[in-house]
Amino acid sequence: MQPSNNNERKKAFLNFLLLFVVSVILITATVFSGREVPFRQNNQLLRDMAVVQNEKLFSTEFFSRMNHIGTMLDSINKIQPQDASFLHNRIEQEITSLDMSVNTDSSDNKPYYKNIVLTLKDLSDSKKQLRDMNGKDLDKGALQEKIDALTEKNDELRSKTLTLQQQVDTLVRRNMR
Repeated sequence: MQPSNNNERKKAFLNFLLLFVVSVILITATVFSGREVPFRQNNQLLRDMAVVQNEKLFSTEFFSRMNHIGTMLDSINKIQPQDASFLHNRIEQEITSLDMSVNTDSSDNKPYYKNIVLTLKDLSDSKKQLRDMNGKDLDKGALQEKIDALTEKNDELRSKTLTLQQQVDTLVRRNMR
């Protein structure tokens, strides 16, 4: 004995089976994507954290080297002049090295670091100019003394020249008579 609505039952069962499979696939896809998204986010956050850590490490190293250069710049005027040129060259090398490290860094703060390097360079150049000018002040005093001595000698020679000119004029007048 077969039921009279066998075709309708098969059709209803197949519809149920189709909806069941679609529901299972939909639920499985939702659960899978719900599990996959946090992994992707986690990977992205790990990459971002690595970038931030690298920037922090570079920043720490940069400011440490900057402070070292600042210390050398502070001590450059306290040492003997012959040692100052050696230290100045060393400071220039450190600044160049610092500038190259900024160029190789992929930080978004490059202009900030570049400005600091330029400021250190300007400070170093200003210190060198100040040292050079300081020595010239001493030379200025010695040169002023020479100028004064030469001015006195020039005045003496003028007075002697005038005296000799008067004597020549007197001799010329005598000879003309």
